[in-house]
Amino acid sequence: SPAIAVNGQTVYLAYTTSSDTIRLATYLNGSWSISSTAVPGATTTIAPALAAYDNDLYLAWVQAGTQNIMYASQPLSGGSWSAATQVEGSDWVAQSSVAPALAVSTVTAHQGLYIAWTTETAPGTFTVNYSQLTGSGWNPPIPIPPGPLAVANMSPALAGYSFYTGDCGVAGESFFSVAYTTTNNDIYFQLLQFDQVLRK
Repeated sequence: SPAIAVNGQTVYLAYTTSSDTIRLATYLNGSWSISSTAVPGATTTIAPALAAYDNDLYLAWVQAGTQNIMYASQPLSGGSWSAATQVEGSDWVAQSSVAPALAVSTVTAHQGLYIAWTTETAPGTFTVNYSQLTGSGWNPPIPIPPGPLAVANMSPALAGYSFYTGDCGVAGESFFSVAYTTTNNDIYFQLLQFDQVLRK
């Protein structure tokens, strides 16, 4: 499966090739252009994830032969990809055998780039986790929802948004919306509430 991201009038598409590399294609002004070289250090047989955030294009993937989730970035203005880096913290490592998901939250108090992935916590039992990118790495992972959750070994989908009602002085809420497939092949959709905010 390909991954898609948008910045202004530019559409970005990342896909896994038959040689297990990742290529980037760009759509602008009615035509596509495909990068002449693969993303350095990215080797995978699984779909990538893609997001545009803070003047950079972010790519995430599961490195071939491992369950390690890697990521790299490239300036939206063009240029080279950063070095492939593992998604991890001081005492944890993000691992999965299926594609991760990237999403951007524009909520002021929680603005940033987030990654979600499915991990096997016990034989046949899987949990969806997410983490936020910070200036020094990634925040500790948070399970979705808190507590054990049996899900199928399939990729999650993730998106951040704000919801407001009324014209002024009305309480609104900011969420992450998460979709995932359970072991019964049902699709579950959940809203993760960040906080309550007030629009003035």
